[in-house]
Amino acid sequence: MPVLYTVGYGGRTPKELTKLLKGASINLMIDVRRAQSRAFIRPFDTGTNMEVTLAKAKPPIGYEYPGGLGNNYNTGDTQEDLRIYKEGLDDKTGRDLIRYWAEWILEGCDYFHKDVVVNYCLLCSEKNAYWEYPPVGIDVGAVKCHRVYVADALVKVMSSGLYAAAYGSGNGEWEVEHL
Repeated sequence: MPVLYTVGYGGRTPKELTKLLKGASINLMIDVRRAQSRAFIRPFDTGTNMEVTLAKAKPPIGYEYPGGLGNNYNTGDTQEDLRIYKEGLDDKTGRDLIRYWAEWILEGCDYFHKDVVVNYCLLCSEKNAYWEYPPVGIDVGAVKCHRVYVADALVKVMSSGLYAAAYGSGNGEWEVEHL
């Protein structure tokens, strides 16, 4: 069963993050932050530094910043921001964006030869995806980072029968694992 991973770099050094990613055989990072420069800890203070850090890994980890998937809401209430974000994924623009990136993932992107298995990971800043583990569910009260909703939406699209048949993604059932 294919897996879409997620990770938060917060509180991790570049070495710790790279080791975690290598342990899960990640070879392509998809940055779902609002902006590449939205890191609040050093040495990840710009998108370029994150990209360079991943490129220096042995073997290198690819990096993609799609834009548009970040949580742009800042009401001062994290749970309200996440609720608004989740609702936005359900409107036409949100669904179109998720479908675009689901197709991009299923096509194997353009970083690797077609015979290379690509293991994707969504990147955000929150170290933990949920407020507590194990999570009770993916309701707004349990979720700490919007990448949970992005991953869930992508997996739903990629696991649908139409996409599984069109892209030959095995049995079509994707799962999410938060590192």
